[in-house]
Formats: sequence, structure tokens, C-alpha cells
Amino acid sequence: MRRATASLTYSSLCLVDNIKERGLENIPHYYYRDDGLKLWNIIHEFVNGVVAHYYTERDVQEDSERQTRLMEIVEHGFLKNDNSVAVKFVTMLIFTVSAQHAAVNNGQYPLGFYPEELLVEAVPLQKMEQFRNDLKALEGEIEARNKNLELPYDYFNPENVDNIVDV
Repeated sequence: MRRATASLTYSSLCLVDNIKERGLENIPHYYYRDDGLKLWNIIHEFVNGVVAHYYTERDVQEDSERQTRLMEIVEHGFLKNDNSVAVKFVTMLIFTVSAQHAAVNNGQYPLGFYPEELLVEAVPLQKMEQFRNDLKALEGEIEARNKNLELPYDYFNPENVDNIVDV
């Protein structure tokens, strides 16, 4: 277990950073990277929209509980103390427990859909709708590409990505 966690870093959990650090940006037909980064960006856009709706930079500075959580993230080597840290961190969490988990395991509810709607305000509902539309567009893009592949790459197809890990 120690050996396994020794190489686990925040950047290894953030697909964008992980791909760059491992020098995998230019490998042709690397669908894990290509589809994964598109899905990461869709999740990031959704998280950024929701966080921006609820928190301004001033809110972050005035919220002592959030400051404490962000300082814990910063003190353990994660970037700076502002909304971008929270957005990247939440994006990493969502990506890891949904898309990344699906790429290597698979589980239950489709990404972007819930058994009951948890968001009730207009802006988060609009963000969720855009999130679902972006996921549908990526699904179509991956399916169209896969029609021309001898061995289709479906692991990051939003249709196959679970919403959450259920252990």
C-alpha cells in the first residue's frame, strides 16, 4: 500500500497535469487522453459555472470555513488560495469518482443524471442542462469516431461513465 500511494500526488489525480507530466500530449490515437481531456473540460466548465454562481472571490476571502479547507489544500502543495483552486479540486474529485473510475472499473448512474434532482435554483439548473448537452455532444463525437476504428475506444464515452462510485 505504501508503494502504491508513494506515487499518488494531486497532479497525478488531475488528468490535465498527469498527461503533461508523463509527456503524453503528442501520442497519436491516444483516446484515453483525447476523450479524457474533453470530459475533464466539460466537468470543469460545469463546476466553474456552479462555483461562480455561489461564490465570488470576496465570498471565499470572507468564508472562514472555506478558507480553512482551501488552506489545507494549499498547504499540501496545491496551487493558490482562490476559486480556481476550488474549481480544479472539485473537478478532480468528480472526474476521479466518475470518469476515471468508469475508465478502469464501472458502476451505476450515468454521468449528469441523478435519481432525484438536487439542484433547484435557475442558474445551477441551467449549468446542469448545459453539462448534459456537452456530455451528449461528446458522446456523439466518440461514437462517430469509433465507427471508423477497428477497436473502438468507449471508456470515456459519457454513456459509459458512472455518476458516482458505489462500493
